[in-house]
Amino acid sequence: MVLRLAEMPWGMRDVMEQIWIVLDKLHFQIRHIYREANVIADFLASFAVQTGRCHEFSENDVLPFDGRLLL
Repeated sequence: MVLRLAEMPWGMRDVMEQIWIVLDKLHFQIRHIYREANVIADFLASFAVQTGRCHEFSENDVLPFDGRLLL
């Protein structure tokens, strides 16, 4: 929907048009990256879901052991 490639419910049309106006003023690129290509991000997302809380890792050595193995 953000890329204007899919149909959307009519109730969302006004909101999406406002989003498109803002996005047209920005310089950005949206790309899908498969989780297989970014295993550490997938691991961290799963870790947050499993633990039910937010985490902040400032160094590789404070990552959970399974996450360090992916680096």
